[in-house]
Amino acid sequence: MLKLGVIIFPLMILAMILKQKGPVSKFLALGATCPEKARRTPELTMGERYQMPDLVKRGVLIALDDGRYFVNVEAHRRQRRRVIMILAVAGVLLAVAVFLLWPHGSEAAATLAG
Repeated sequence: MLKLGVIIFPLMILAMILKQKGPVSKFLALGATCPEKARRTPELTMGERYQMPDLVKRGVLIALDDGRYFVNVEAHRRQRRRVIMILAVAGVLLAVAVFLLWPHGSEAAATLAG
């Protein structure tokens, strides 16, 4: 049973991370996708404010001189695709590791029997 927990726990953490909405989603909801539609920072949580400099550095959020920001939609898509690919590869590697480490055949029967 411990092996199953070791597998499920990291997957649940990854699911929670993917489900979280960050500052980019708030800017997208406001329609800030070009310099003409740039907005000042909406009400952000401390965690979201902490993410802002990294997003600007990666080019996902573009900061204008007047303190407004907008989302570089293409950079945001690239970042999302990269995260999904990394998680897909990690999932495949995890599945292979589980398959290789899980008891097979008569070992499994003996383990289940007690």
